[in-house]
Amino acid sequence: MTVSLDLTAEGARDALRRAAPAEKPSLIGLTRAEIGEALISAGIVPERQAKMRAQQLWHWMYVRGVSDFSGMFNISK
Repeated sequence: MTVSLDLTAEGARDALRRAAPAEKPSLIGLTRAEIGEALISAGIVPERQAKMRAQQLWHWMYVRGVSDFSGMFNISK
């Protein structure tokens, strides 16, 4: 059995657009300060921890080459 989706109808495209989850912002390419600001603005860490967490993320992404949080062992999930 094959199911097809008609994307020519304007209503179908709008419904799919609304149903699509919002994309998570990427941390790749940000400076340490920008990573810290992103963590604070997302409410992930308090301001006093932002510099340390940004340093940890920077180390895992750019020194060790890890791009998945599950591979970052010294960062709390």
